[in-house]
Amino acid sequence: MLYIAIFMVFYISLVFTDLVPMIREKKKKYLWFSIPAYAVALVVNIMIGLNFRFTSITAILERFMSGFIK
Repeated sequence: MLYIAIFMVFYISLVFTDLVPMIREKKKKYLWFSIPAYAVALVVNIMIGLNFRFTSITAILERFMSGFIK
């Protein structure tokens, strides 16, 4: 839980130092990328903090490639 609290403080500071100035300056092109990127990173960090077990990318690629290579 300490991990989640530390990253929440970090993301709150990012919102005030990065996103709020972009919103004020109406930089819509940057916001279309920044907001989803921050949201995905926040969700991944919360999942890591809750000890969520991710599937190995190698295992996914092996299953995908086994259909092509026999």
